[in-house]
Amino acid sequence: MYASDWVFALYANIIPITVMHHFLSKFFLFGWAFFYRFTLTFLRLLSSRILQTDEISDIIDYIKSPMMNRSFTHTASTIKETDESV
Repeated sequence: MYASDWVFALYANIIPITVMHHFLSKFFLFGWAFFYRFTLTFLRLLSSRILQTDEISDIIDYIKSPMMNRSFTHTASTIKETDESV
């Protein structure tokens, strides 16, 4: 239970409020399967940037950047389109 609180707090800090309701709605509808799918999609989206970076602080700065807000919107719409297969 502790880990789930931490993870939701993490996403609450980086997902724009305009997308967060979609994230929570999908989580309550599809459960942890959606959560893991979202996380894997997010990591795939960041993979090239993560592999080029030596410092965790650079990754965190990138995640909190306005560019990532647009990426989250795209990630949420991608998952929304494929939710029927969950």
